[in-house]
Amino acid sequence: MTNSKQLIILICLNLLFGCNLFETEKNLSVETMGYIVSENGTIEFTGVLPEGTEVDINDTGFFLNYTNSNGATHLQQNTSHRIEDNKFILEIKDNWDMFTNISFKAYAIINGTSVQGKNKYFTLSQLPKFSIDLNTLPDSVFTFDTLRIKGINFLKNSIKASARYGEDERFLPVDKCIVDSTNQIGIKLENPDYFYDNMVVYLKIFDDRHEVLIQEPIPVRVPTFTKYSSETVYYGDTVIIHGYNFHKDLKLNIGQILDMNDQEITVKIGEDVEFPLNFKIDFPFYHKLSLPLLRAHLPQINKIEVVDGNELKLKFSGKYLNSTSYSFLFNGESGEIIEKSENEAIVKMPNIEFPNFEAEVVLSNGLDNQVLEEHFQIPAFFTLLDKTKPTLKNDSHRLNVNGDSYFIFHGYGVTITKFDNERNQFNKVSSNESITSSYFNKPLNACYQNNKIYIYSGDEENNIYCYNIVSDKWETLTSIRLGDHFINTSIFATDKALYLGYGTSNTIENNGLYKYDLETQQWSNIGLQHTQDFHILKSYTYNGSAYIFGYEEVDGNTNALVKKIDLTTHQVRWIKSEIHFEAQQADYNISRVDEEHFAFLFMSNNGTEEANYYFNLFDFKTESFELITTQKAIIDRSSWYNKGMMFTNHQRIYFYDIGYENYLFASTNILNLN
Repeated sequence: MTNSKQLIILICLNLLFGCNLFETEKNLSVETMGYIVSENGTIEFTGVLPEGTEVDINDTGFFLNYTNSNGATHLQQNTSHRIEDNKFILEIKDNWDMFTNISFKAYAIINGTSVQGKNKYFTLSQLPKFSIDLNTLPDSVFTFDTLRIKGINFLKNSIKASARYGEDERFLPVDKCIVDSTNQIGIKLENPDYFYDNMVVYLKIFDDRHEVLIQEPIPVRVPTFTKYSSETVYYGDTVIIHGYNFHKDLKLNIGQILDMNDQEITVKIGEDVEFPLNFKIDFPFYHKLSLPLLRAHLPQINKIEVVDGNELKLKFSGKYLNSTSYSFLFNGESGEIIEKSENEAIVKMPNIEFPNFEAEVVLSNGLDNQVLEEHFQIPAFFTLLDKTKPTLKNDSHRLNVNGDSYFIFHGYGVTITKFDNERNQFNKVSSNESITSSYFNKPLNACYQNNKIYIYSGDEENNIYCYNIVSDKWETLTSIRLGDHFINTSIFATDKALYLGYGTSNTIENNGLYKYDLETQQWSNIGLQHTQDFHILKSYTYNGSAYIFGYEEVDGNTNALVKKIDLTTHQVRWIKSEIHFEAQQADYNISRVDEEHFAFLFMSNNGTEEANYYFNLFDFKTESFELITTQKAIIDRSSWYNKGMMFTNHQRIYFYDIGYENYLFASTNILNLN
């Protein structure tokens, strides 16, 4: 019995302890239940503990093994988020772009022992697809704005977007696509290559499983200018820039923004701007919007004054003259603004066509033109006197007789005319039809001394004729036989003698200088042979010496110079100059001004396309030349007879343009040589 009882007790104990062992193993198990996908895309993984098991939440969780599309894996241990009864739950919301499937298994630490459940699997295709609420699309958008679009099932790091503009068929990635929540995304567009009116954008929203093409275009709001509040402004003024689609983040390159809304920008103009104003509106992520030029107020001119007649400088007085947005036009050509202030501007007139006798003066700011003077008398060196058509020819020989200008012309005989400066006309003084020339009626040469005009005709007898201005009588002097007639012969006189020579001739003795004694009426040969490289243009006498003006050609240059001959000692001295001109083609004139000066005019283009007249004065006392003025030529010189003729009358320079127009001009002021 004893043994039987012991056996029964052992069996009972064995059963008792066996049952406890089974319960212990059962309490150490964990079950991986599965997952639940909510509408917002959150996945809940659930693990189950044995009934009545108490564990800390931090001792429960899941092992997640992510696998991406390339087959790479990533093992991650996540602690549970909550425990409900005997269930522990993990929520996953992010990283949907990191995997294509997940293997997951629950784990728990029970009574110090780590227990794991079985592996289960979840694939990305099991997530709910997103959808878009088209009613929440914006009516329009700035490209630098962020579009907020509502919908459902937007999963973080999963949603992408692209866009195309207008007719461009390319969908290009947007700058940013942000998932604000499962119900809203934000899209920041990429700046387009260019902007145009009525621009629209099309959107495409997608993830790895699904895409939505939004067919309805969204208008793009492009900043657009319509007008200024005024056509002109000035320093310190306020102007309103009108338009639409202006934005709070814009910037201006000019002025201070005082106020702004989507249709107006109020700007104050500073004191340091340059007109015309070239406003540029700078928007974030936009190209600069360049506005039309805004010009300054057209200056108000109330007075025009001459500052310097020689330099052609004028002073304009009025208002708004300190801007940079205007110009003065003289016969259509712009003057140079030398200096200016709020109320004055000093302007140098352009070198408009010689002689600057008058001009239409126009004020312009590029927008408006205002005629200030229709016939403004310009204080030029020359002034128009008259338009005449006399019989005067360019090849007339000019003489200065006590300040008056006399002209000797050889055609059918010889005619002497005198210029009347009061009536600005040429009056006949006398004529002599018996004076002829056998050399193609080439111009004569003449000189004046003691109320007598001596004329060398160039005929075969080399006759010299004398006209007495006081008695109005003609006489013939004793001729000189030189074998051949002279062309361009020099003739000059003193109180006691007449000199002839230095002409163009084939006879060697004709290249010398001959003296005619007015008392004995006899000729004598002085000698002083002429060199052929010196080309004579005109001869004068002063203080017992002859000054023979001409030119020489040296190394291709034509240089003006004067040959001085002491008529007592017959010594010769050369006076050089800095005057260079094209002697073979030049339009040149020489005229005696008074007892101590002669003037030399020549025309030259000086290597440029425009021709100019150069007026030079020779002083017998200083034996030097001085440039008086330079004037632009106006007459076409394509023909040899279209030339200008210069003469002097009582220290005033006259210029007679012989050609198609026949204008007569006079220097504005006398030379004041006394």
